[in-house]
Amino acid sequence: MEINYLKYKIRNGDSLHSISSRLGMTVEELKLFHNTHCEKLDTLWFENISHIESLWVPQNYKTEEQKEQEKREDLPSLKRSNAFHAKEYKVCETFESIDELPLTVDYTVSLESRKLQNKPIVTFNRKDFITNGEVPDNKISTLTLACMESILPVDFILHDNGLIAGFLNHKEIKTRLRQKRYDLEDYFQGETNTSYLKLFQENCSNEKLFLKQFCSSLLFQILFPNMEWFQKKESWRENFFFFQNSFQIACRMEAEYIAEDKDHMLTVLTGKIAEPCSFQQLKNGNRSNEADIDNASGKIQIQYTTHKQNKCLIRAEATLIFNSEKAVDYKHHLTLTQMI
Repeated sequence: MEINYLKYKIRNGDSLHSISSRLGMTVEELKLFHNTHCEKLDTLWFENISHIESLWVPQNYKTEEQKEQEKREDLPSLKRSNAFHAKEYKVCETFESIDELPLTVDYTVSLESRKLQNKPIVTFNRKDFITNGEVPDNKISTLTLACMESILPVDFILHDNGLIAGFLNHKEIKTRLRQKRYDLEDYFQGETNTSYLKLFQENCSNEKLFLKQFCSSLLFQILFPNMEWFQKKESWRENFFFFQNSFQIACRMEAEYIAEDKDHMLTVLTGKIAEPCSFQQLKNGNRSNEADIDNASGKIQIQYTTHKQNKCLIRAEATLIFNSEKAVDYKHHLTLTQMI
């Protein structure tokens, strides 16, 4: 077992204050440390040390400020590096609602990070969808996946802080879908399928709207975090999409950073909705100006596990919850785990 303290023999002229100063401790810190390790008869009640011959002192003592600084050096920095994302992650999302059946969706996400003209670029792809333990086989689900697969992979430009700035080449996405639409129409025939394909192409053509579809998902908010989240010192307000394609809502956030083991750091973010808004407004994506609304009681929790050395994202977990007075109205949970 590693011994992180030693017995210091008191010399003439020594005082509790002089010894603690040399160690970089306060008098109270040194007194507490000594009392924790000494025999009962050698306990220090005051600053007088004349009745003892030795003092238990720590080796390599670090102040709370030094410990905090070392902890922050083990966390990802304010500027995202290409090493932050692994190449593949396994994702599981669960949806629970009082008026709908539970839904579990599993899939794989692949990422390729690079620089282009000094801009951070990430190529995003998604595959291997499983819904409630089975491969989706109904027409609507199959069509939805086929439409998304037709435009993947997608290249995104990132800000230095890790947030998505936009598409690298939106025109290329539109061209890719236009070329594949004829094959999709041949396979997915019928008025309903044709209408969906038309709507998907219209949404895809609207760059701002199509970008929002990605960025408003829980996956993208967790997968592409603001790197400032890993270096917060005080509480702050952060806007989140609680429902895809809805509007953002402000949350009051707190952060905690924990050394999980010798190789990994755990970042825990917790927040509560901090502005008036109802559950239905968020779900429908329509923010009315009505004064009398049933304000939502919602909260969010996010946990990131990152490697101390390369700062790579190993695992992430996020939960969105809306509560009523009697029960949980809605819960969305996501786990993201690095594939090795």
